Amino acid sequence: MDSFFHQLDWVLPLRSEFLTVIFEGITSLGEANIILMILVIFYWIINREAGNRLAIIVLTTVLLNSFLKDLWQNPRPDLKYVLDGSLTKSFGAPSGHTQIAVVMWLWMAREIGKRWAWPVAGIIAAGVGFSRLYLGEHDVEDVLAGLGIALGTLLLFRWALFPLFERWRGLSPVVPIGVTAAGLAVLYYCWPVEPVPKNLLLIGGFFMGWLGGVALLNRKPFDSRRLTPSRTLLAALLGVVLLGSVMIGLRSILQLLELPEPIARLIGGLIVGLTATGLVPPLLVRFKLMQKVEPGRT
Repeated sequence: MDSFFHQLDWVLPLRSEFLTVIFEGITSLGEANIILMILVIFYWIINREAGNRLAIIVLTTVLLNSFLKDLWQNPRPDLKYVLDGSLTKSFGAPSGHTQIAVVMWLWMAREIGKRWAWPVAGIIAAGVGFSRLYLGEHDVEDVLAGLGIALGTLLLFRWALFPLFERWRGLSPVVPIGVTAAGLAVLYYCWPVEPVPKNLLLIGGFFMGWLGGVALLNRKPFDSRRLTPSRTLLAALLGVVLLGSVMIGLRSILQLLELPEPIARLIGGLIVGLTATGLVPPLLVRFKLMQKVEPGRT
């Protein structure tokens, strides 16, 4: 049984050039850039409230996964199993792709609320998990650990949405931003290895910026809805271009300022998150790619 959890000899006969291309594509659905794109597009053009909940649970999962990897320090599979001959430097369990994909796609299915969404989400999440085994990046133990933690996260987050916690959800937006900042500080100073991962402050800053942008729009309040399919597609493309431009510009500006790297990453993440949630939606309305509506109306 131990060999099944930690060895991948059974995967080798399954490999082919065709399947390798397929699973390399599937595994990308659990990668950072794709996840960011999905989160912002869902927030911009599908549903802002649902997109905000999705981002909170996904970003929390990303931070939790990084912490658990460095806490457990479980080794990845032997290099002989890896298709490209190079193994990711981070530790193995829990599998980040699996954990994040299960949380994101299953919670998205819940937010969409359509019967077809659940099997689609399940197939994608299962495909991402198996792709990590196929590509030799994780063993069975890593994938099962990611799956178990993801399911626990989903249940806990669903419980937090019960009416029991309605009062806490109605508190000032300063509270979740402050809690996020405090949690980030605790993580930074209690991280189990040295040095602390470079992306911790980048992700944490983006998280706080995201919440800040949401709070900024909610002050008015602001809501929007899709127009024609062609304008919706243009809205998504323009939003991605705007956000990408901010990220590229920020990188150059922060390099010129020669700030300490931790501070630069925190500031960069903060501005990108604030732009994604507080700036892009009104711009899409101004460019007439989305229509402004009274909050609560569709």
